[in-house]
Amino acid sequence: MVCNELLWALGTTAFVFLYAKKGTDVMQAYNISNTTANLFYTIFAAMSIGIQILVGKKLGENNIEEAKENAGKLILLGTMISFVSGIILISIAPFVSRLYNTTDEITNLSIQFMRIV
Repeated sequence: MVCNELLWALGTTAFVFLYAKKGTDVMQAYNISNTTANLFYTIFAAMSIGIQILVGKKLGENNIEEAKENAGKLILLGTMISFVSGIILISIAPFVSRLYNTTDEITNLSIQFMRIV
């Protein structure tokens, strides 16, 4: 888990470093898209914790088959929630980007970044 978090932090740092080299417009667009995407990441973090609790409880009860069954159902549910969240993020990207007082170029860049996320 420590290695995962370390690699995640290094990757995020590399992204920000490379975006910063592209100029302030790119950084502003990145910050707009990242702020919005973080709202969705919160949903995924909560979902992850919930899945860990539900599957872990069954494993703790030594009910391996039910834990596997629950894990399969929760993976499917998580995939569906991720798909719907992606559609929502793509749909709201133009509206969220226009809430900020920026140039059209920055607005368009932030919309593209949110669609990539």
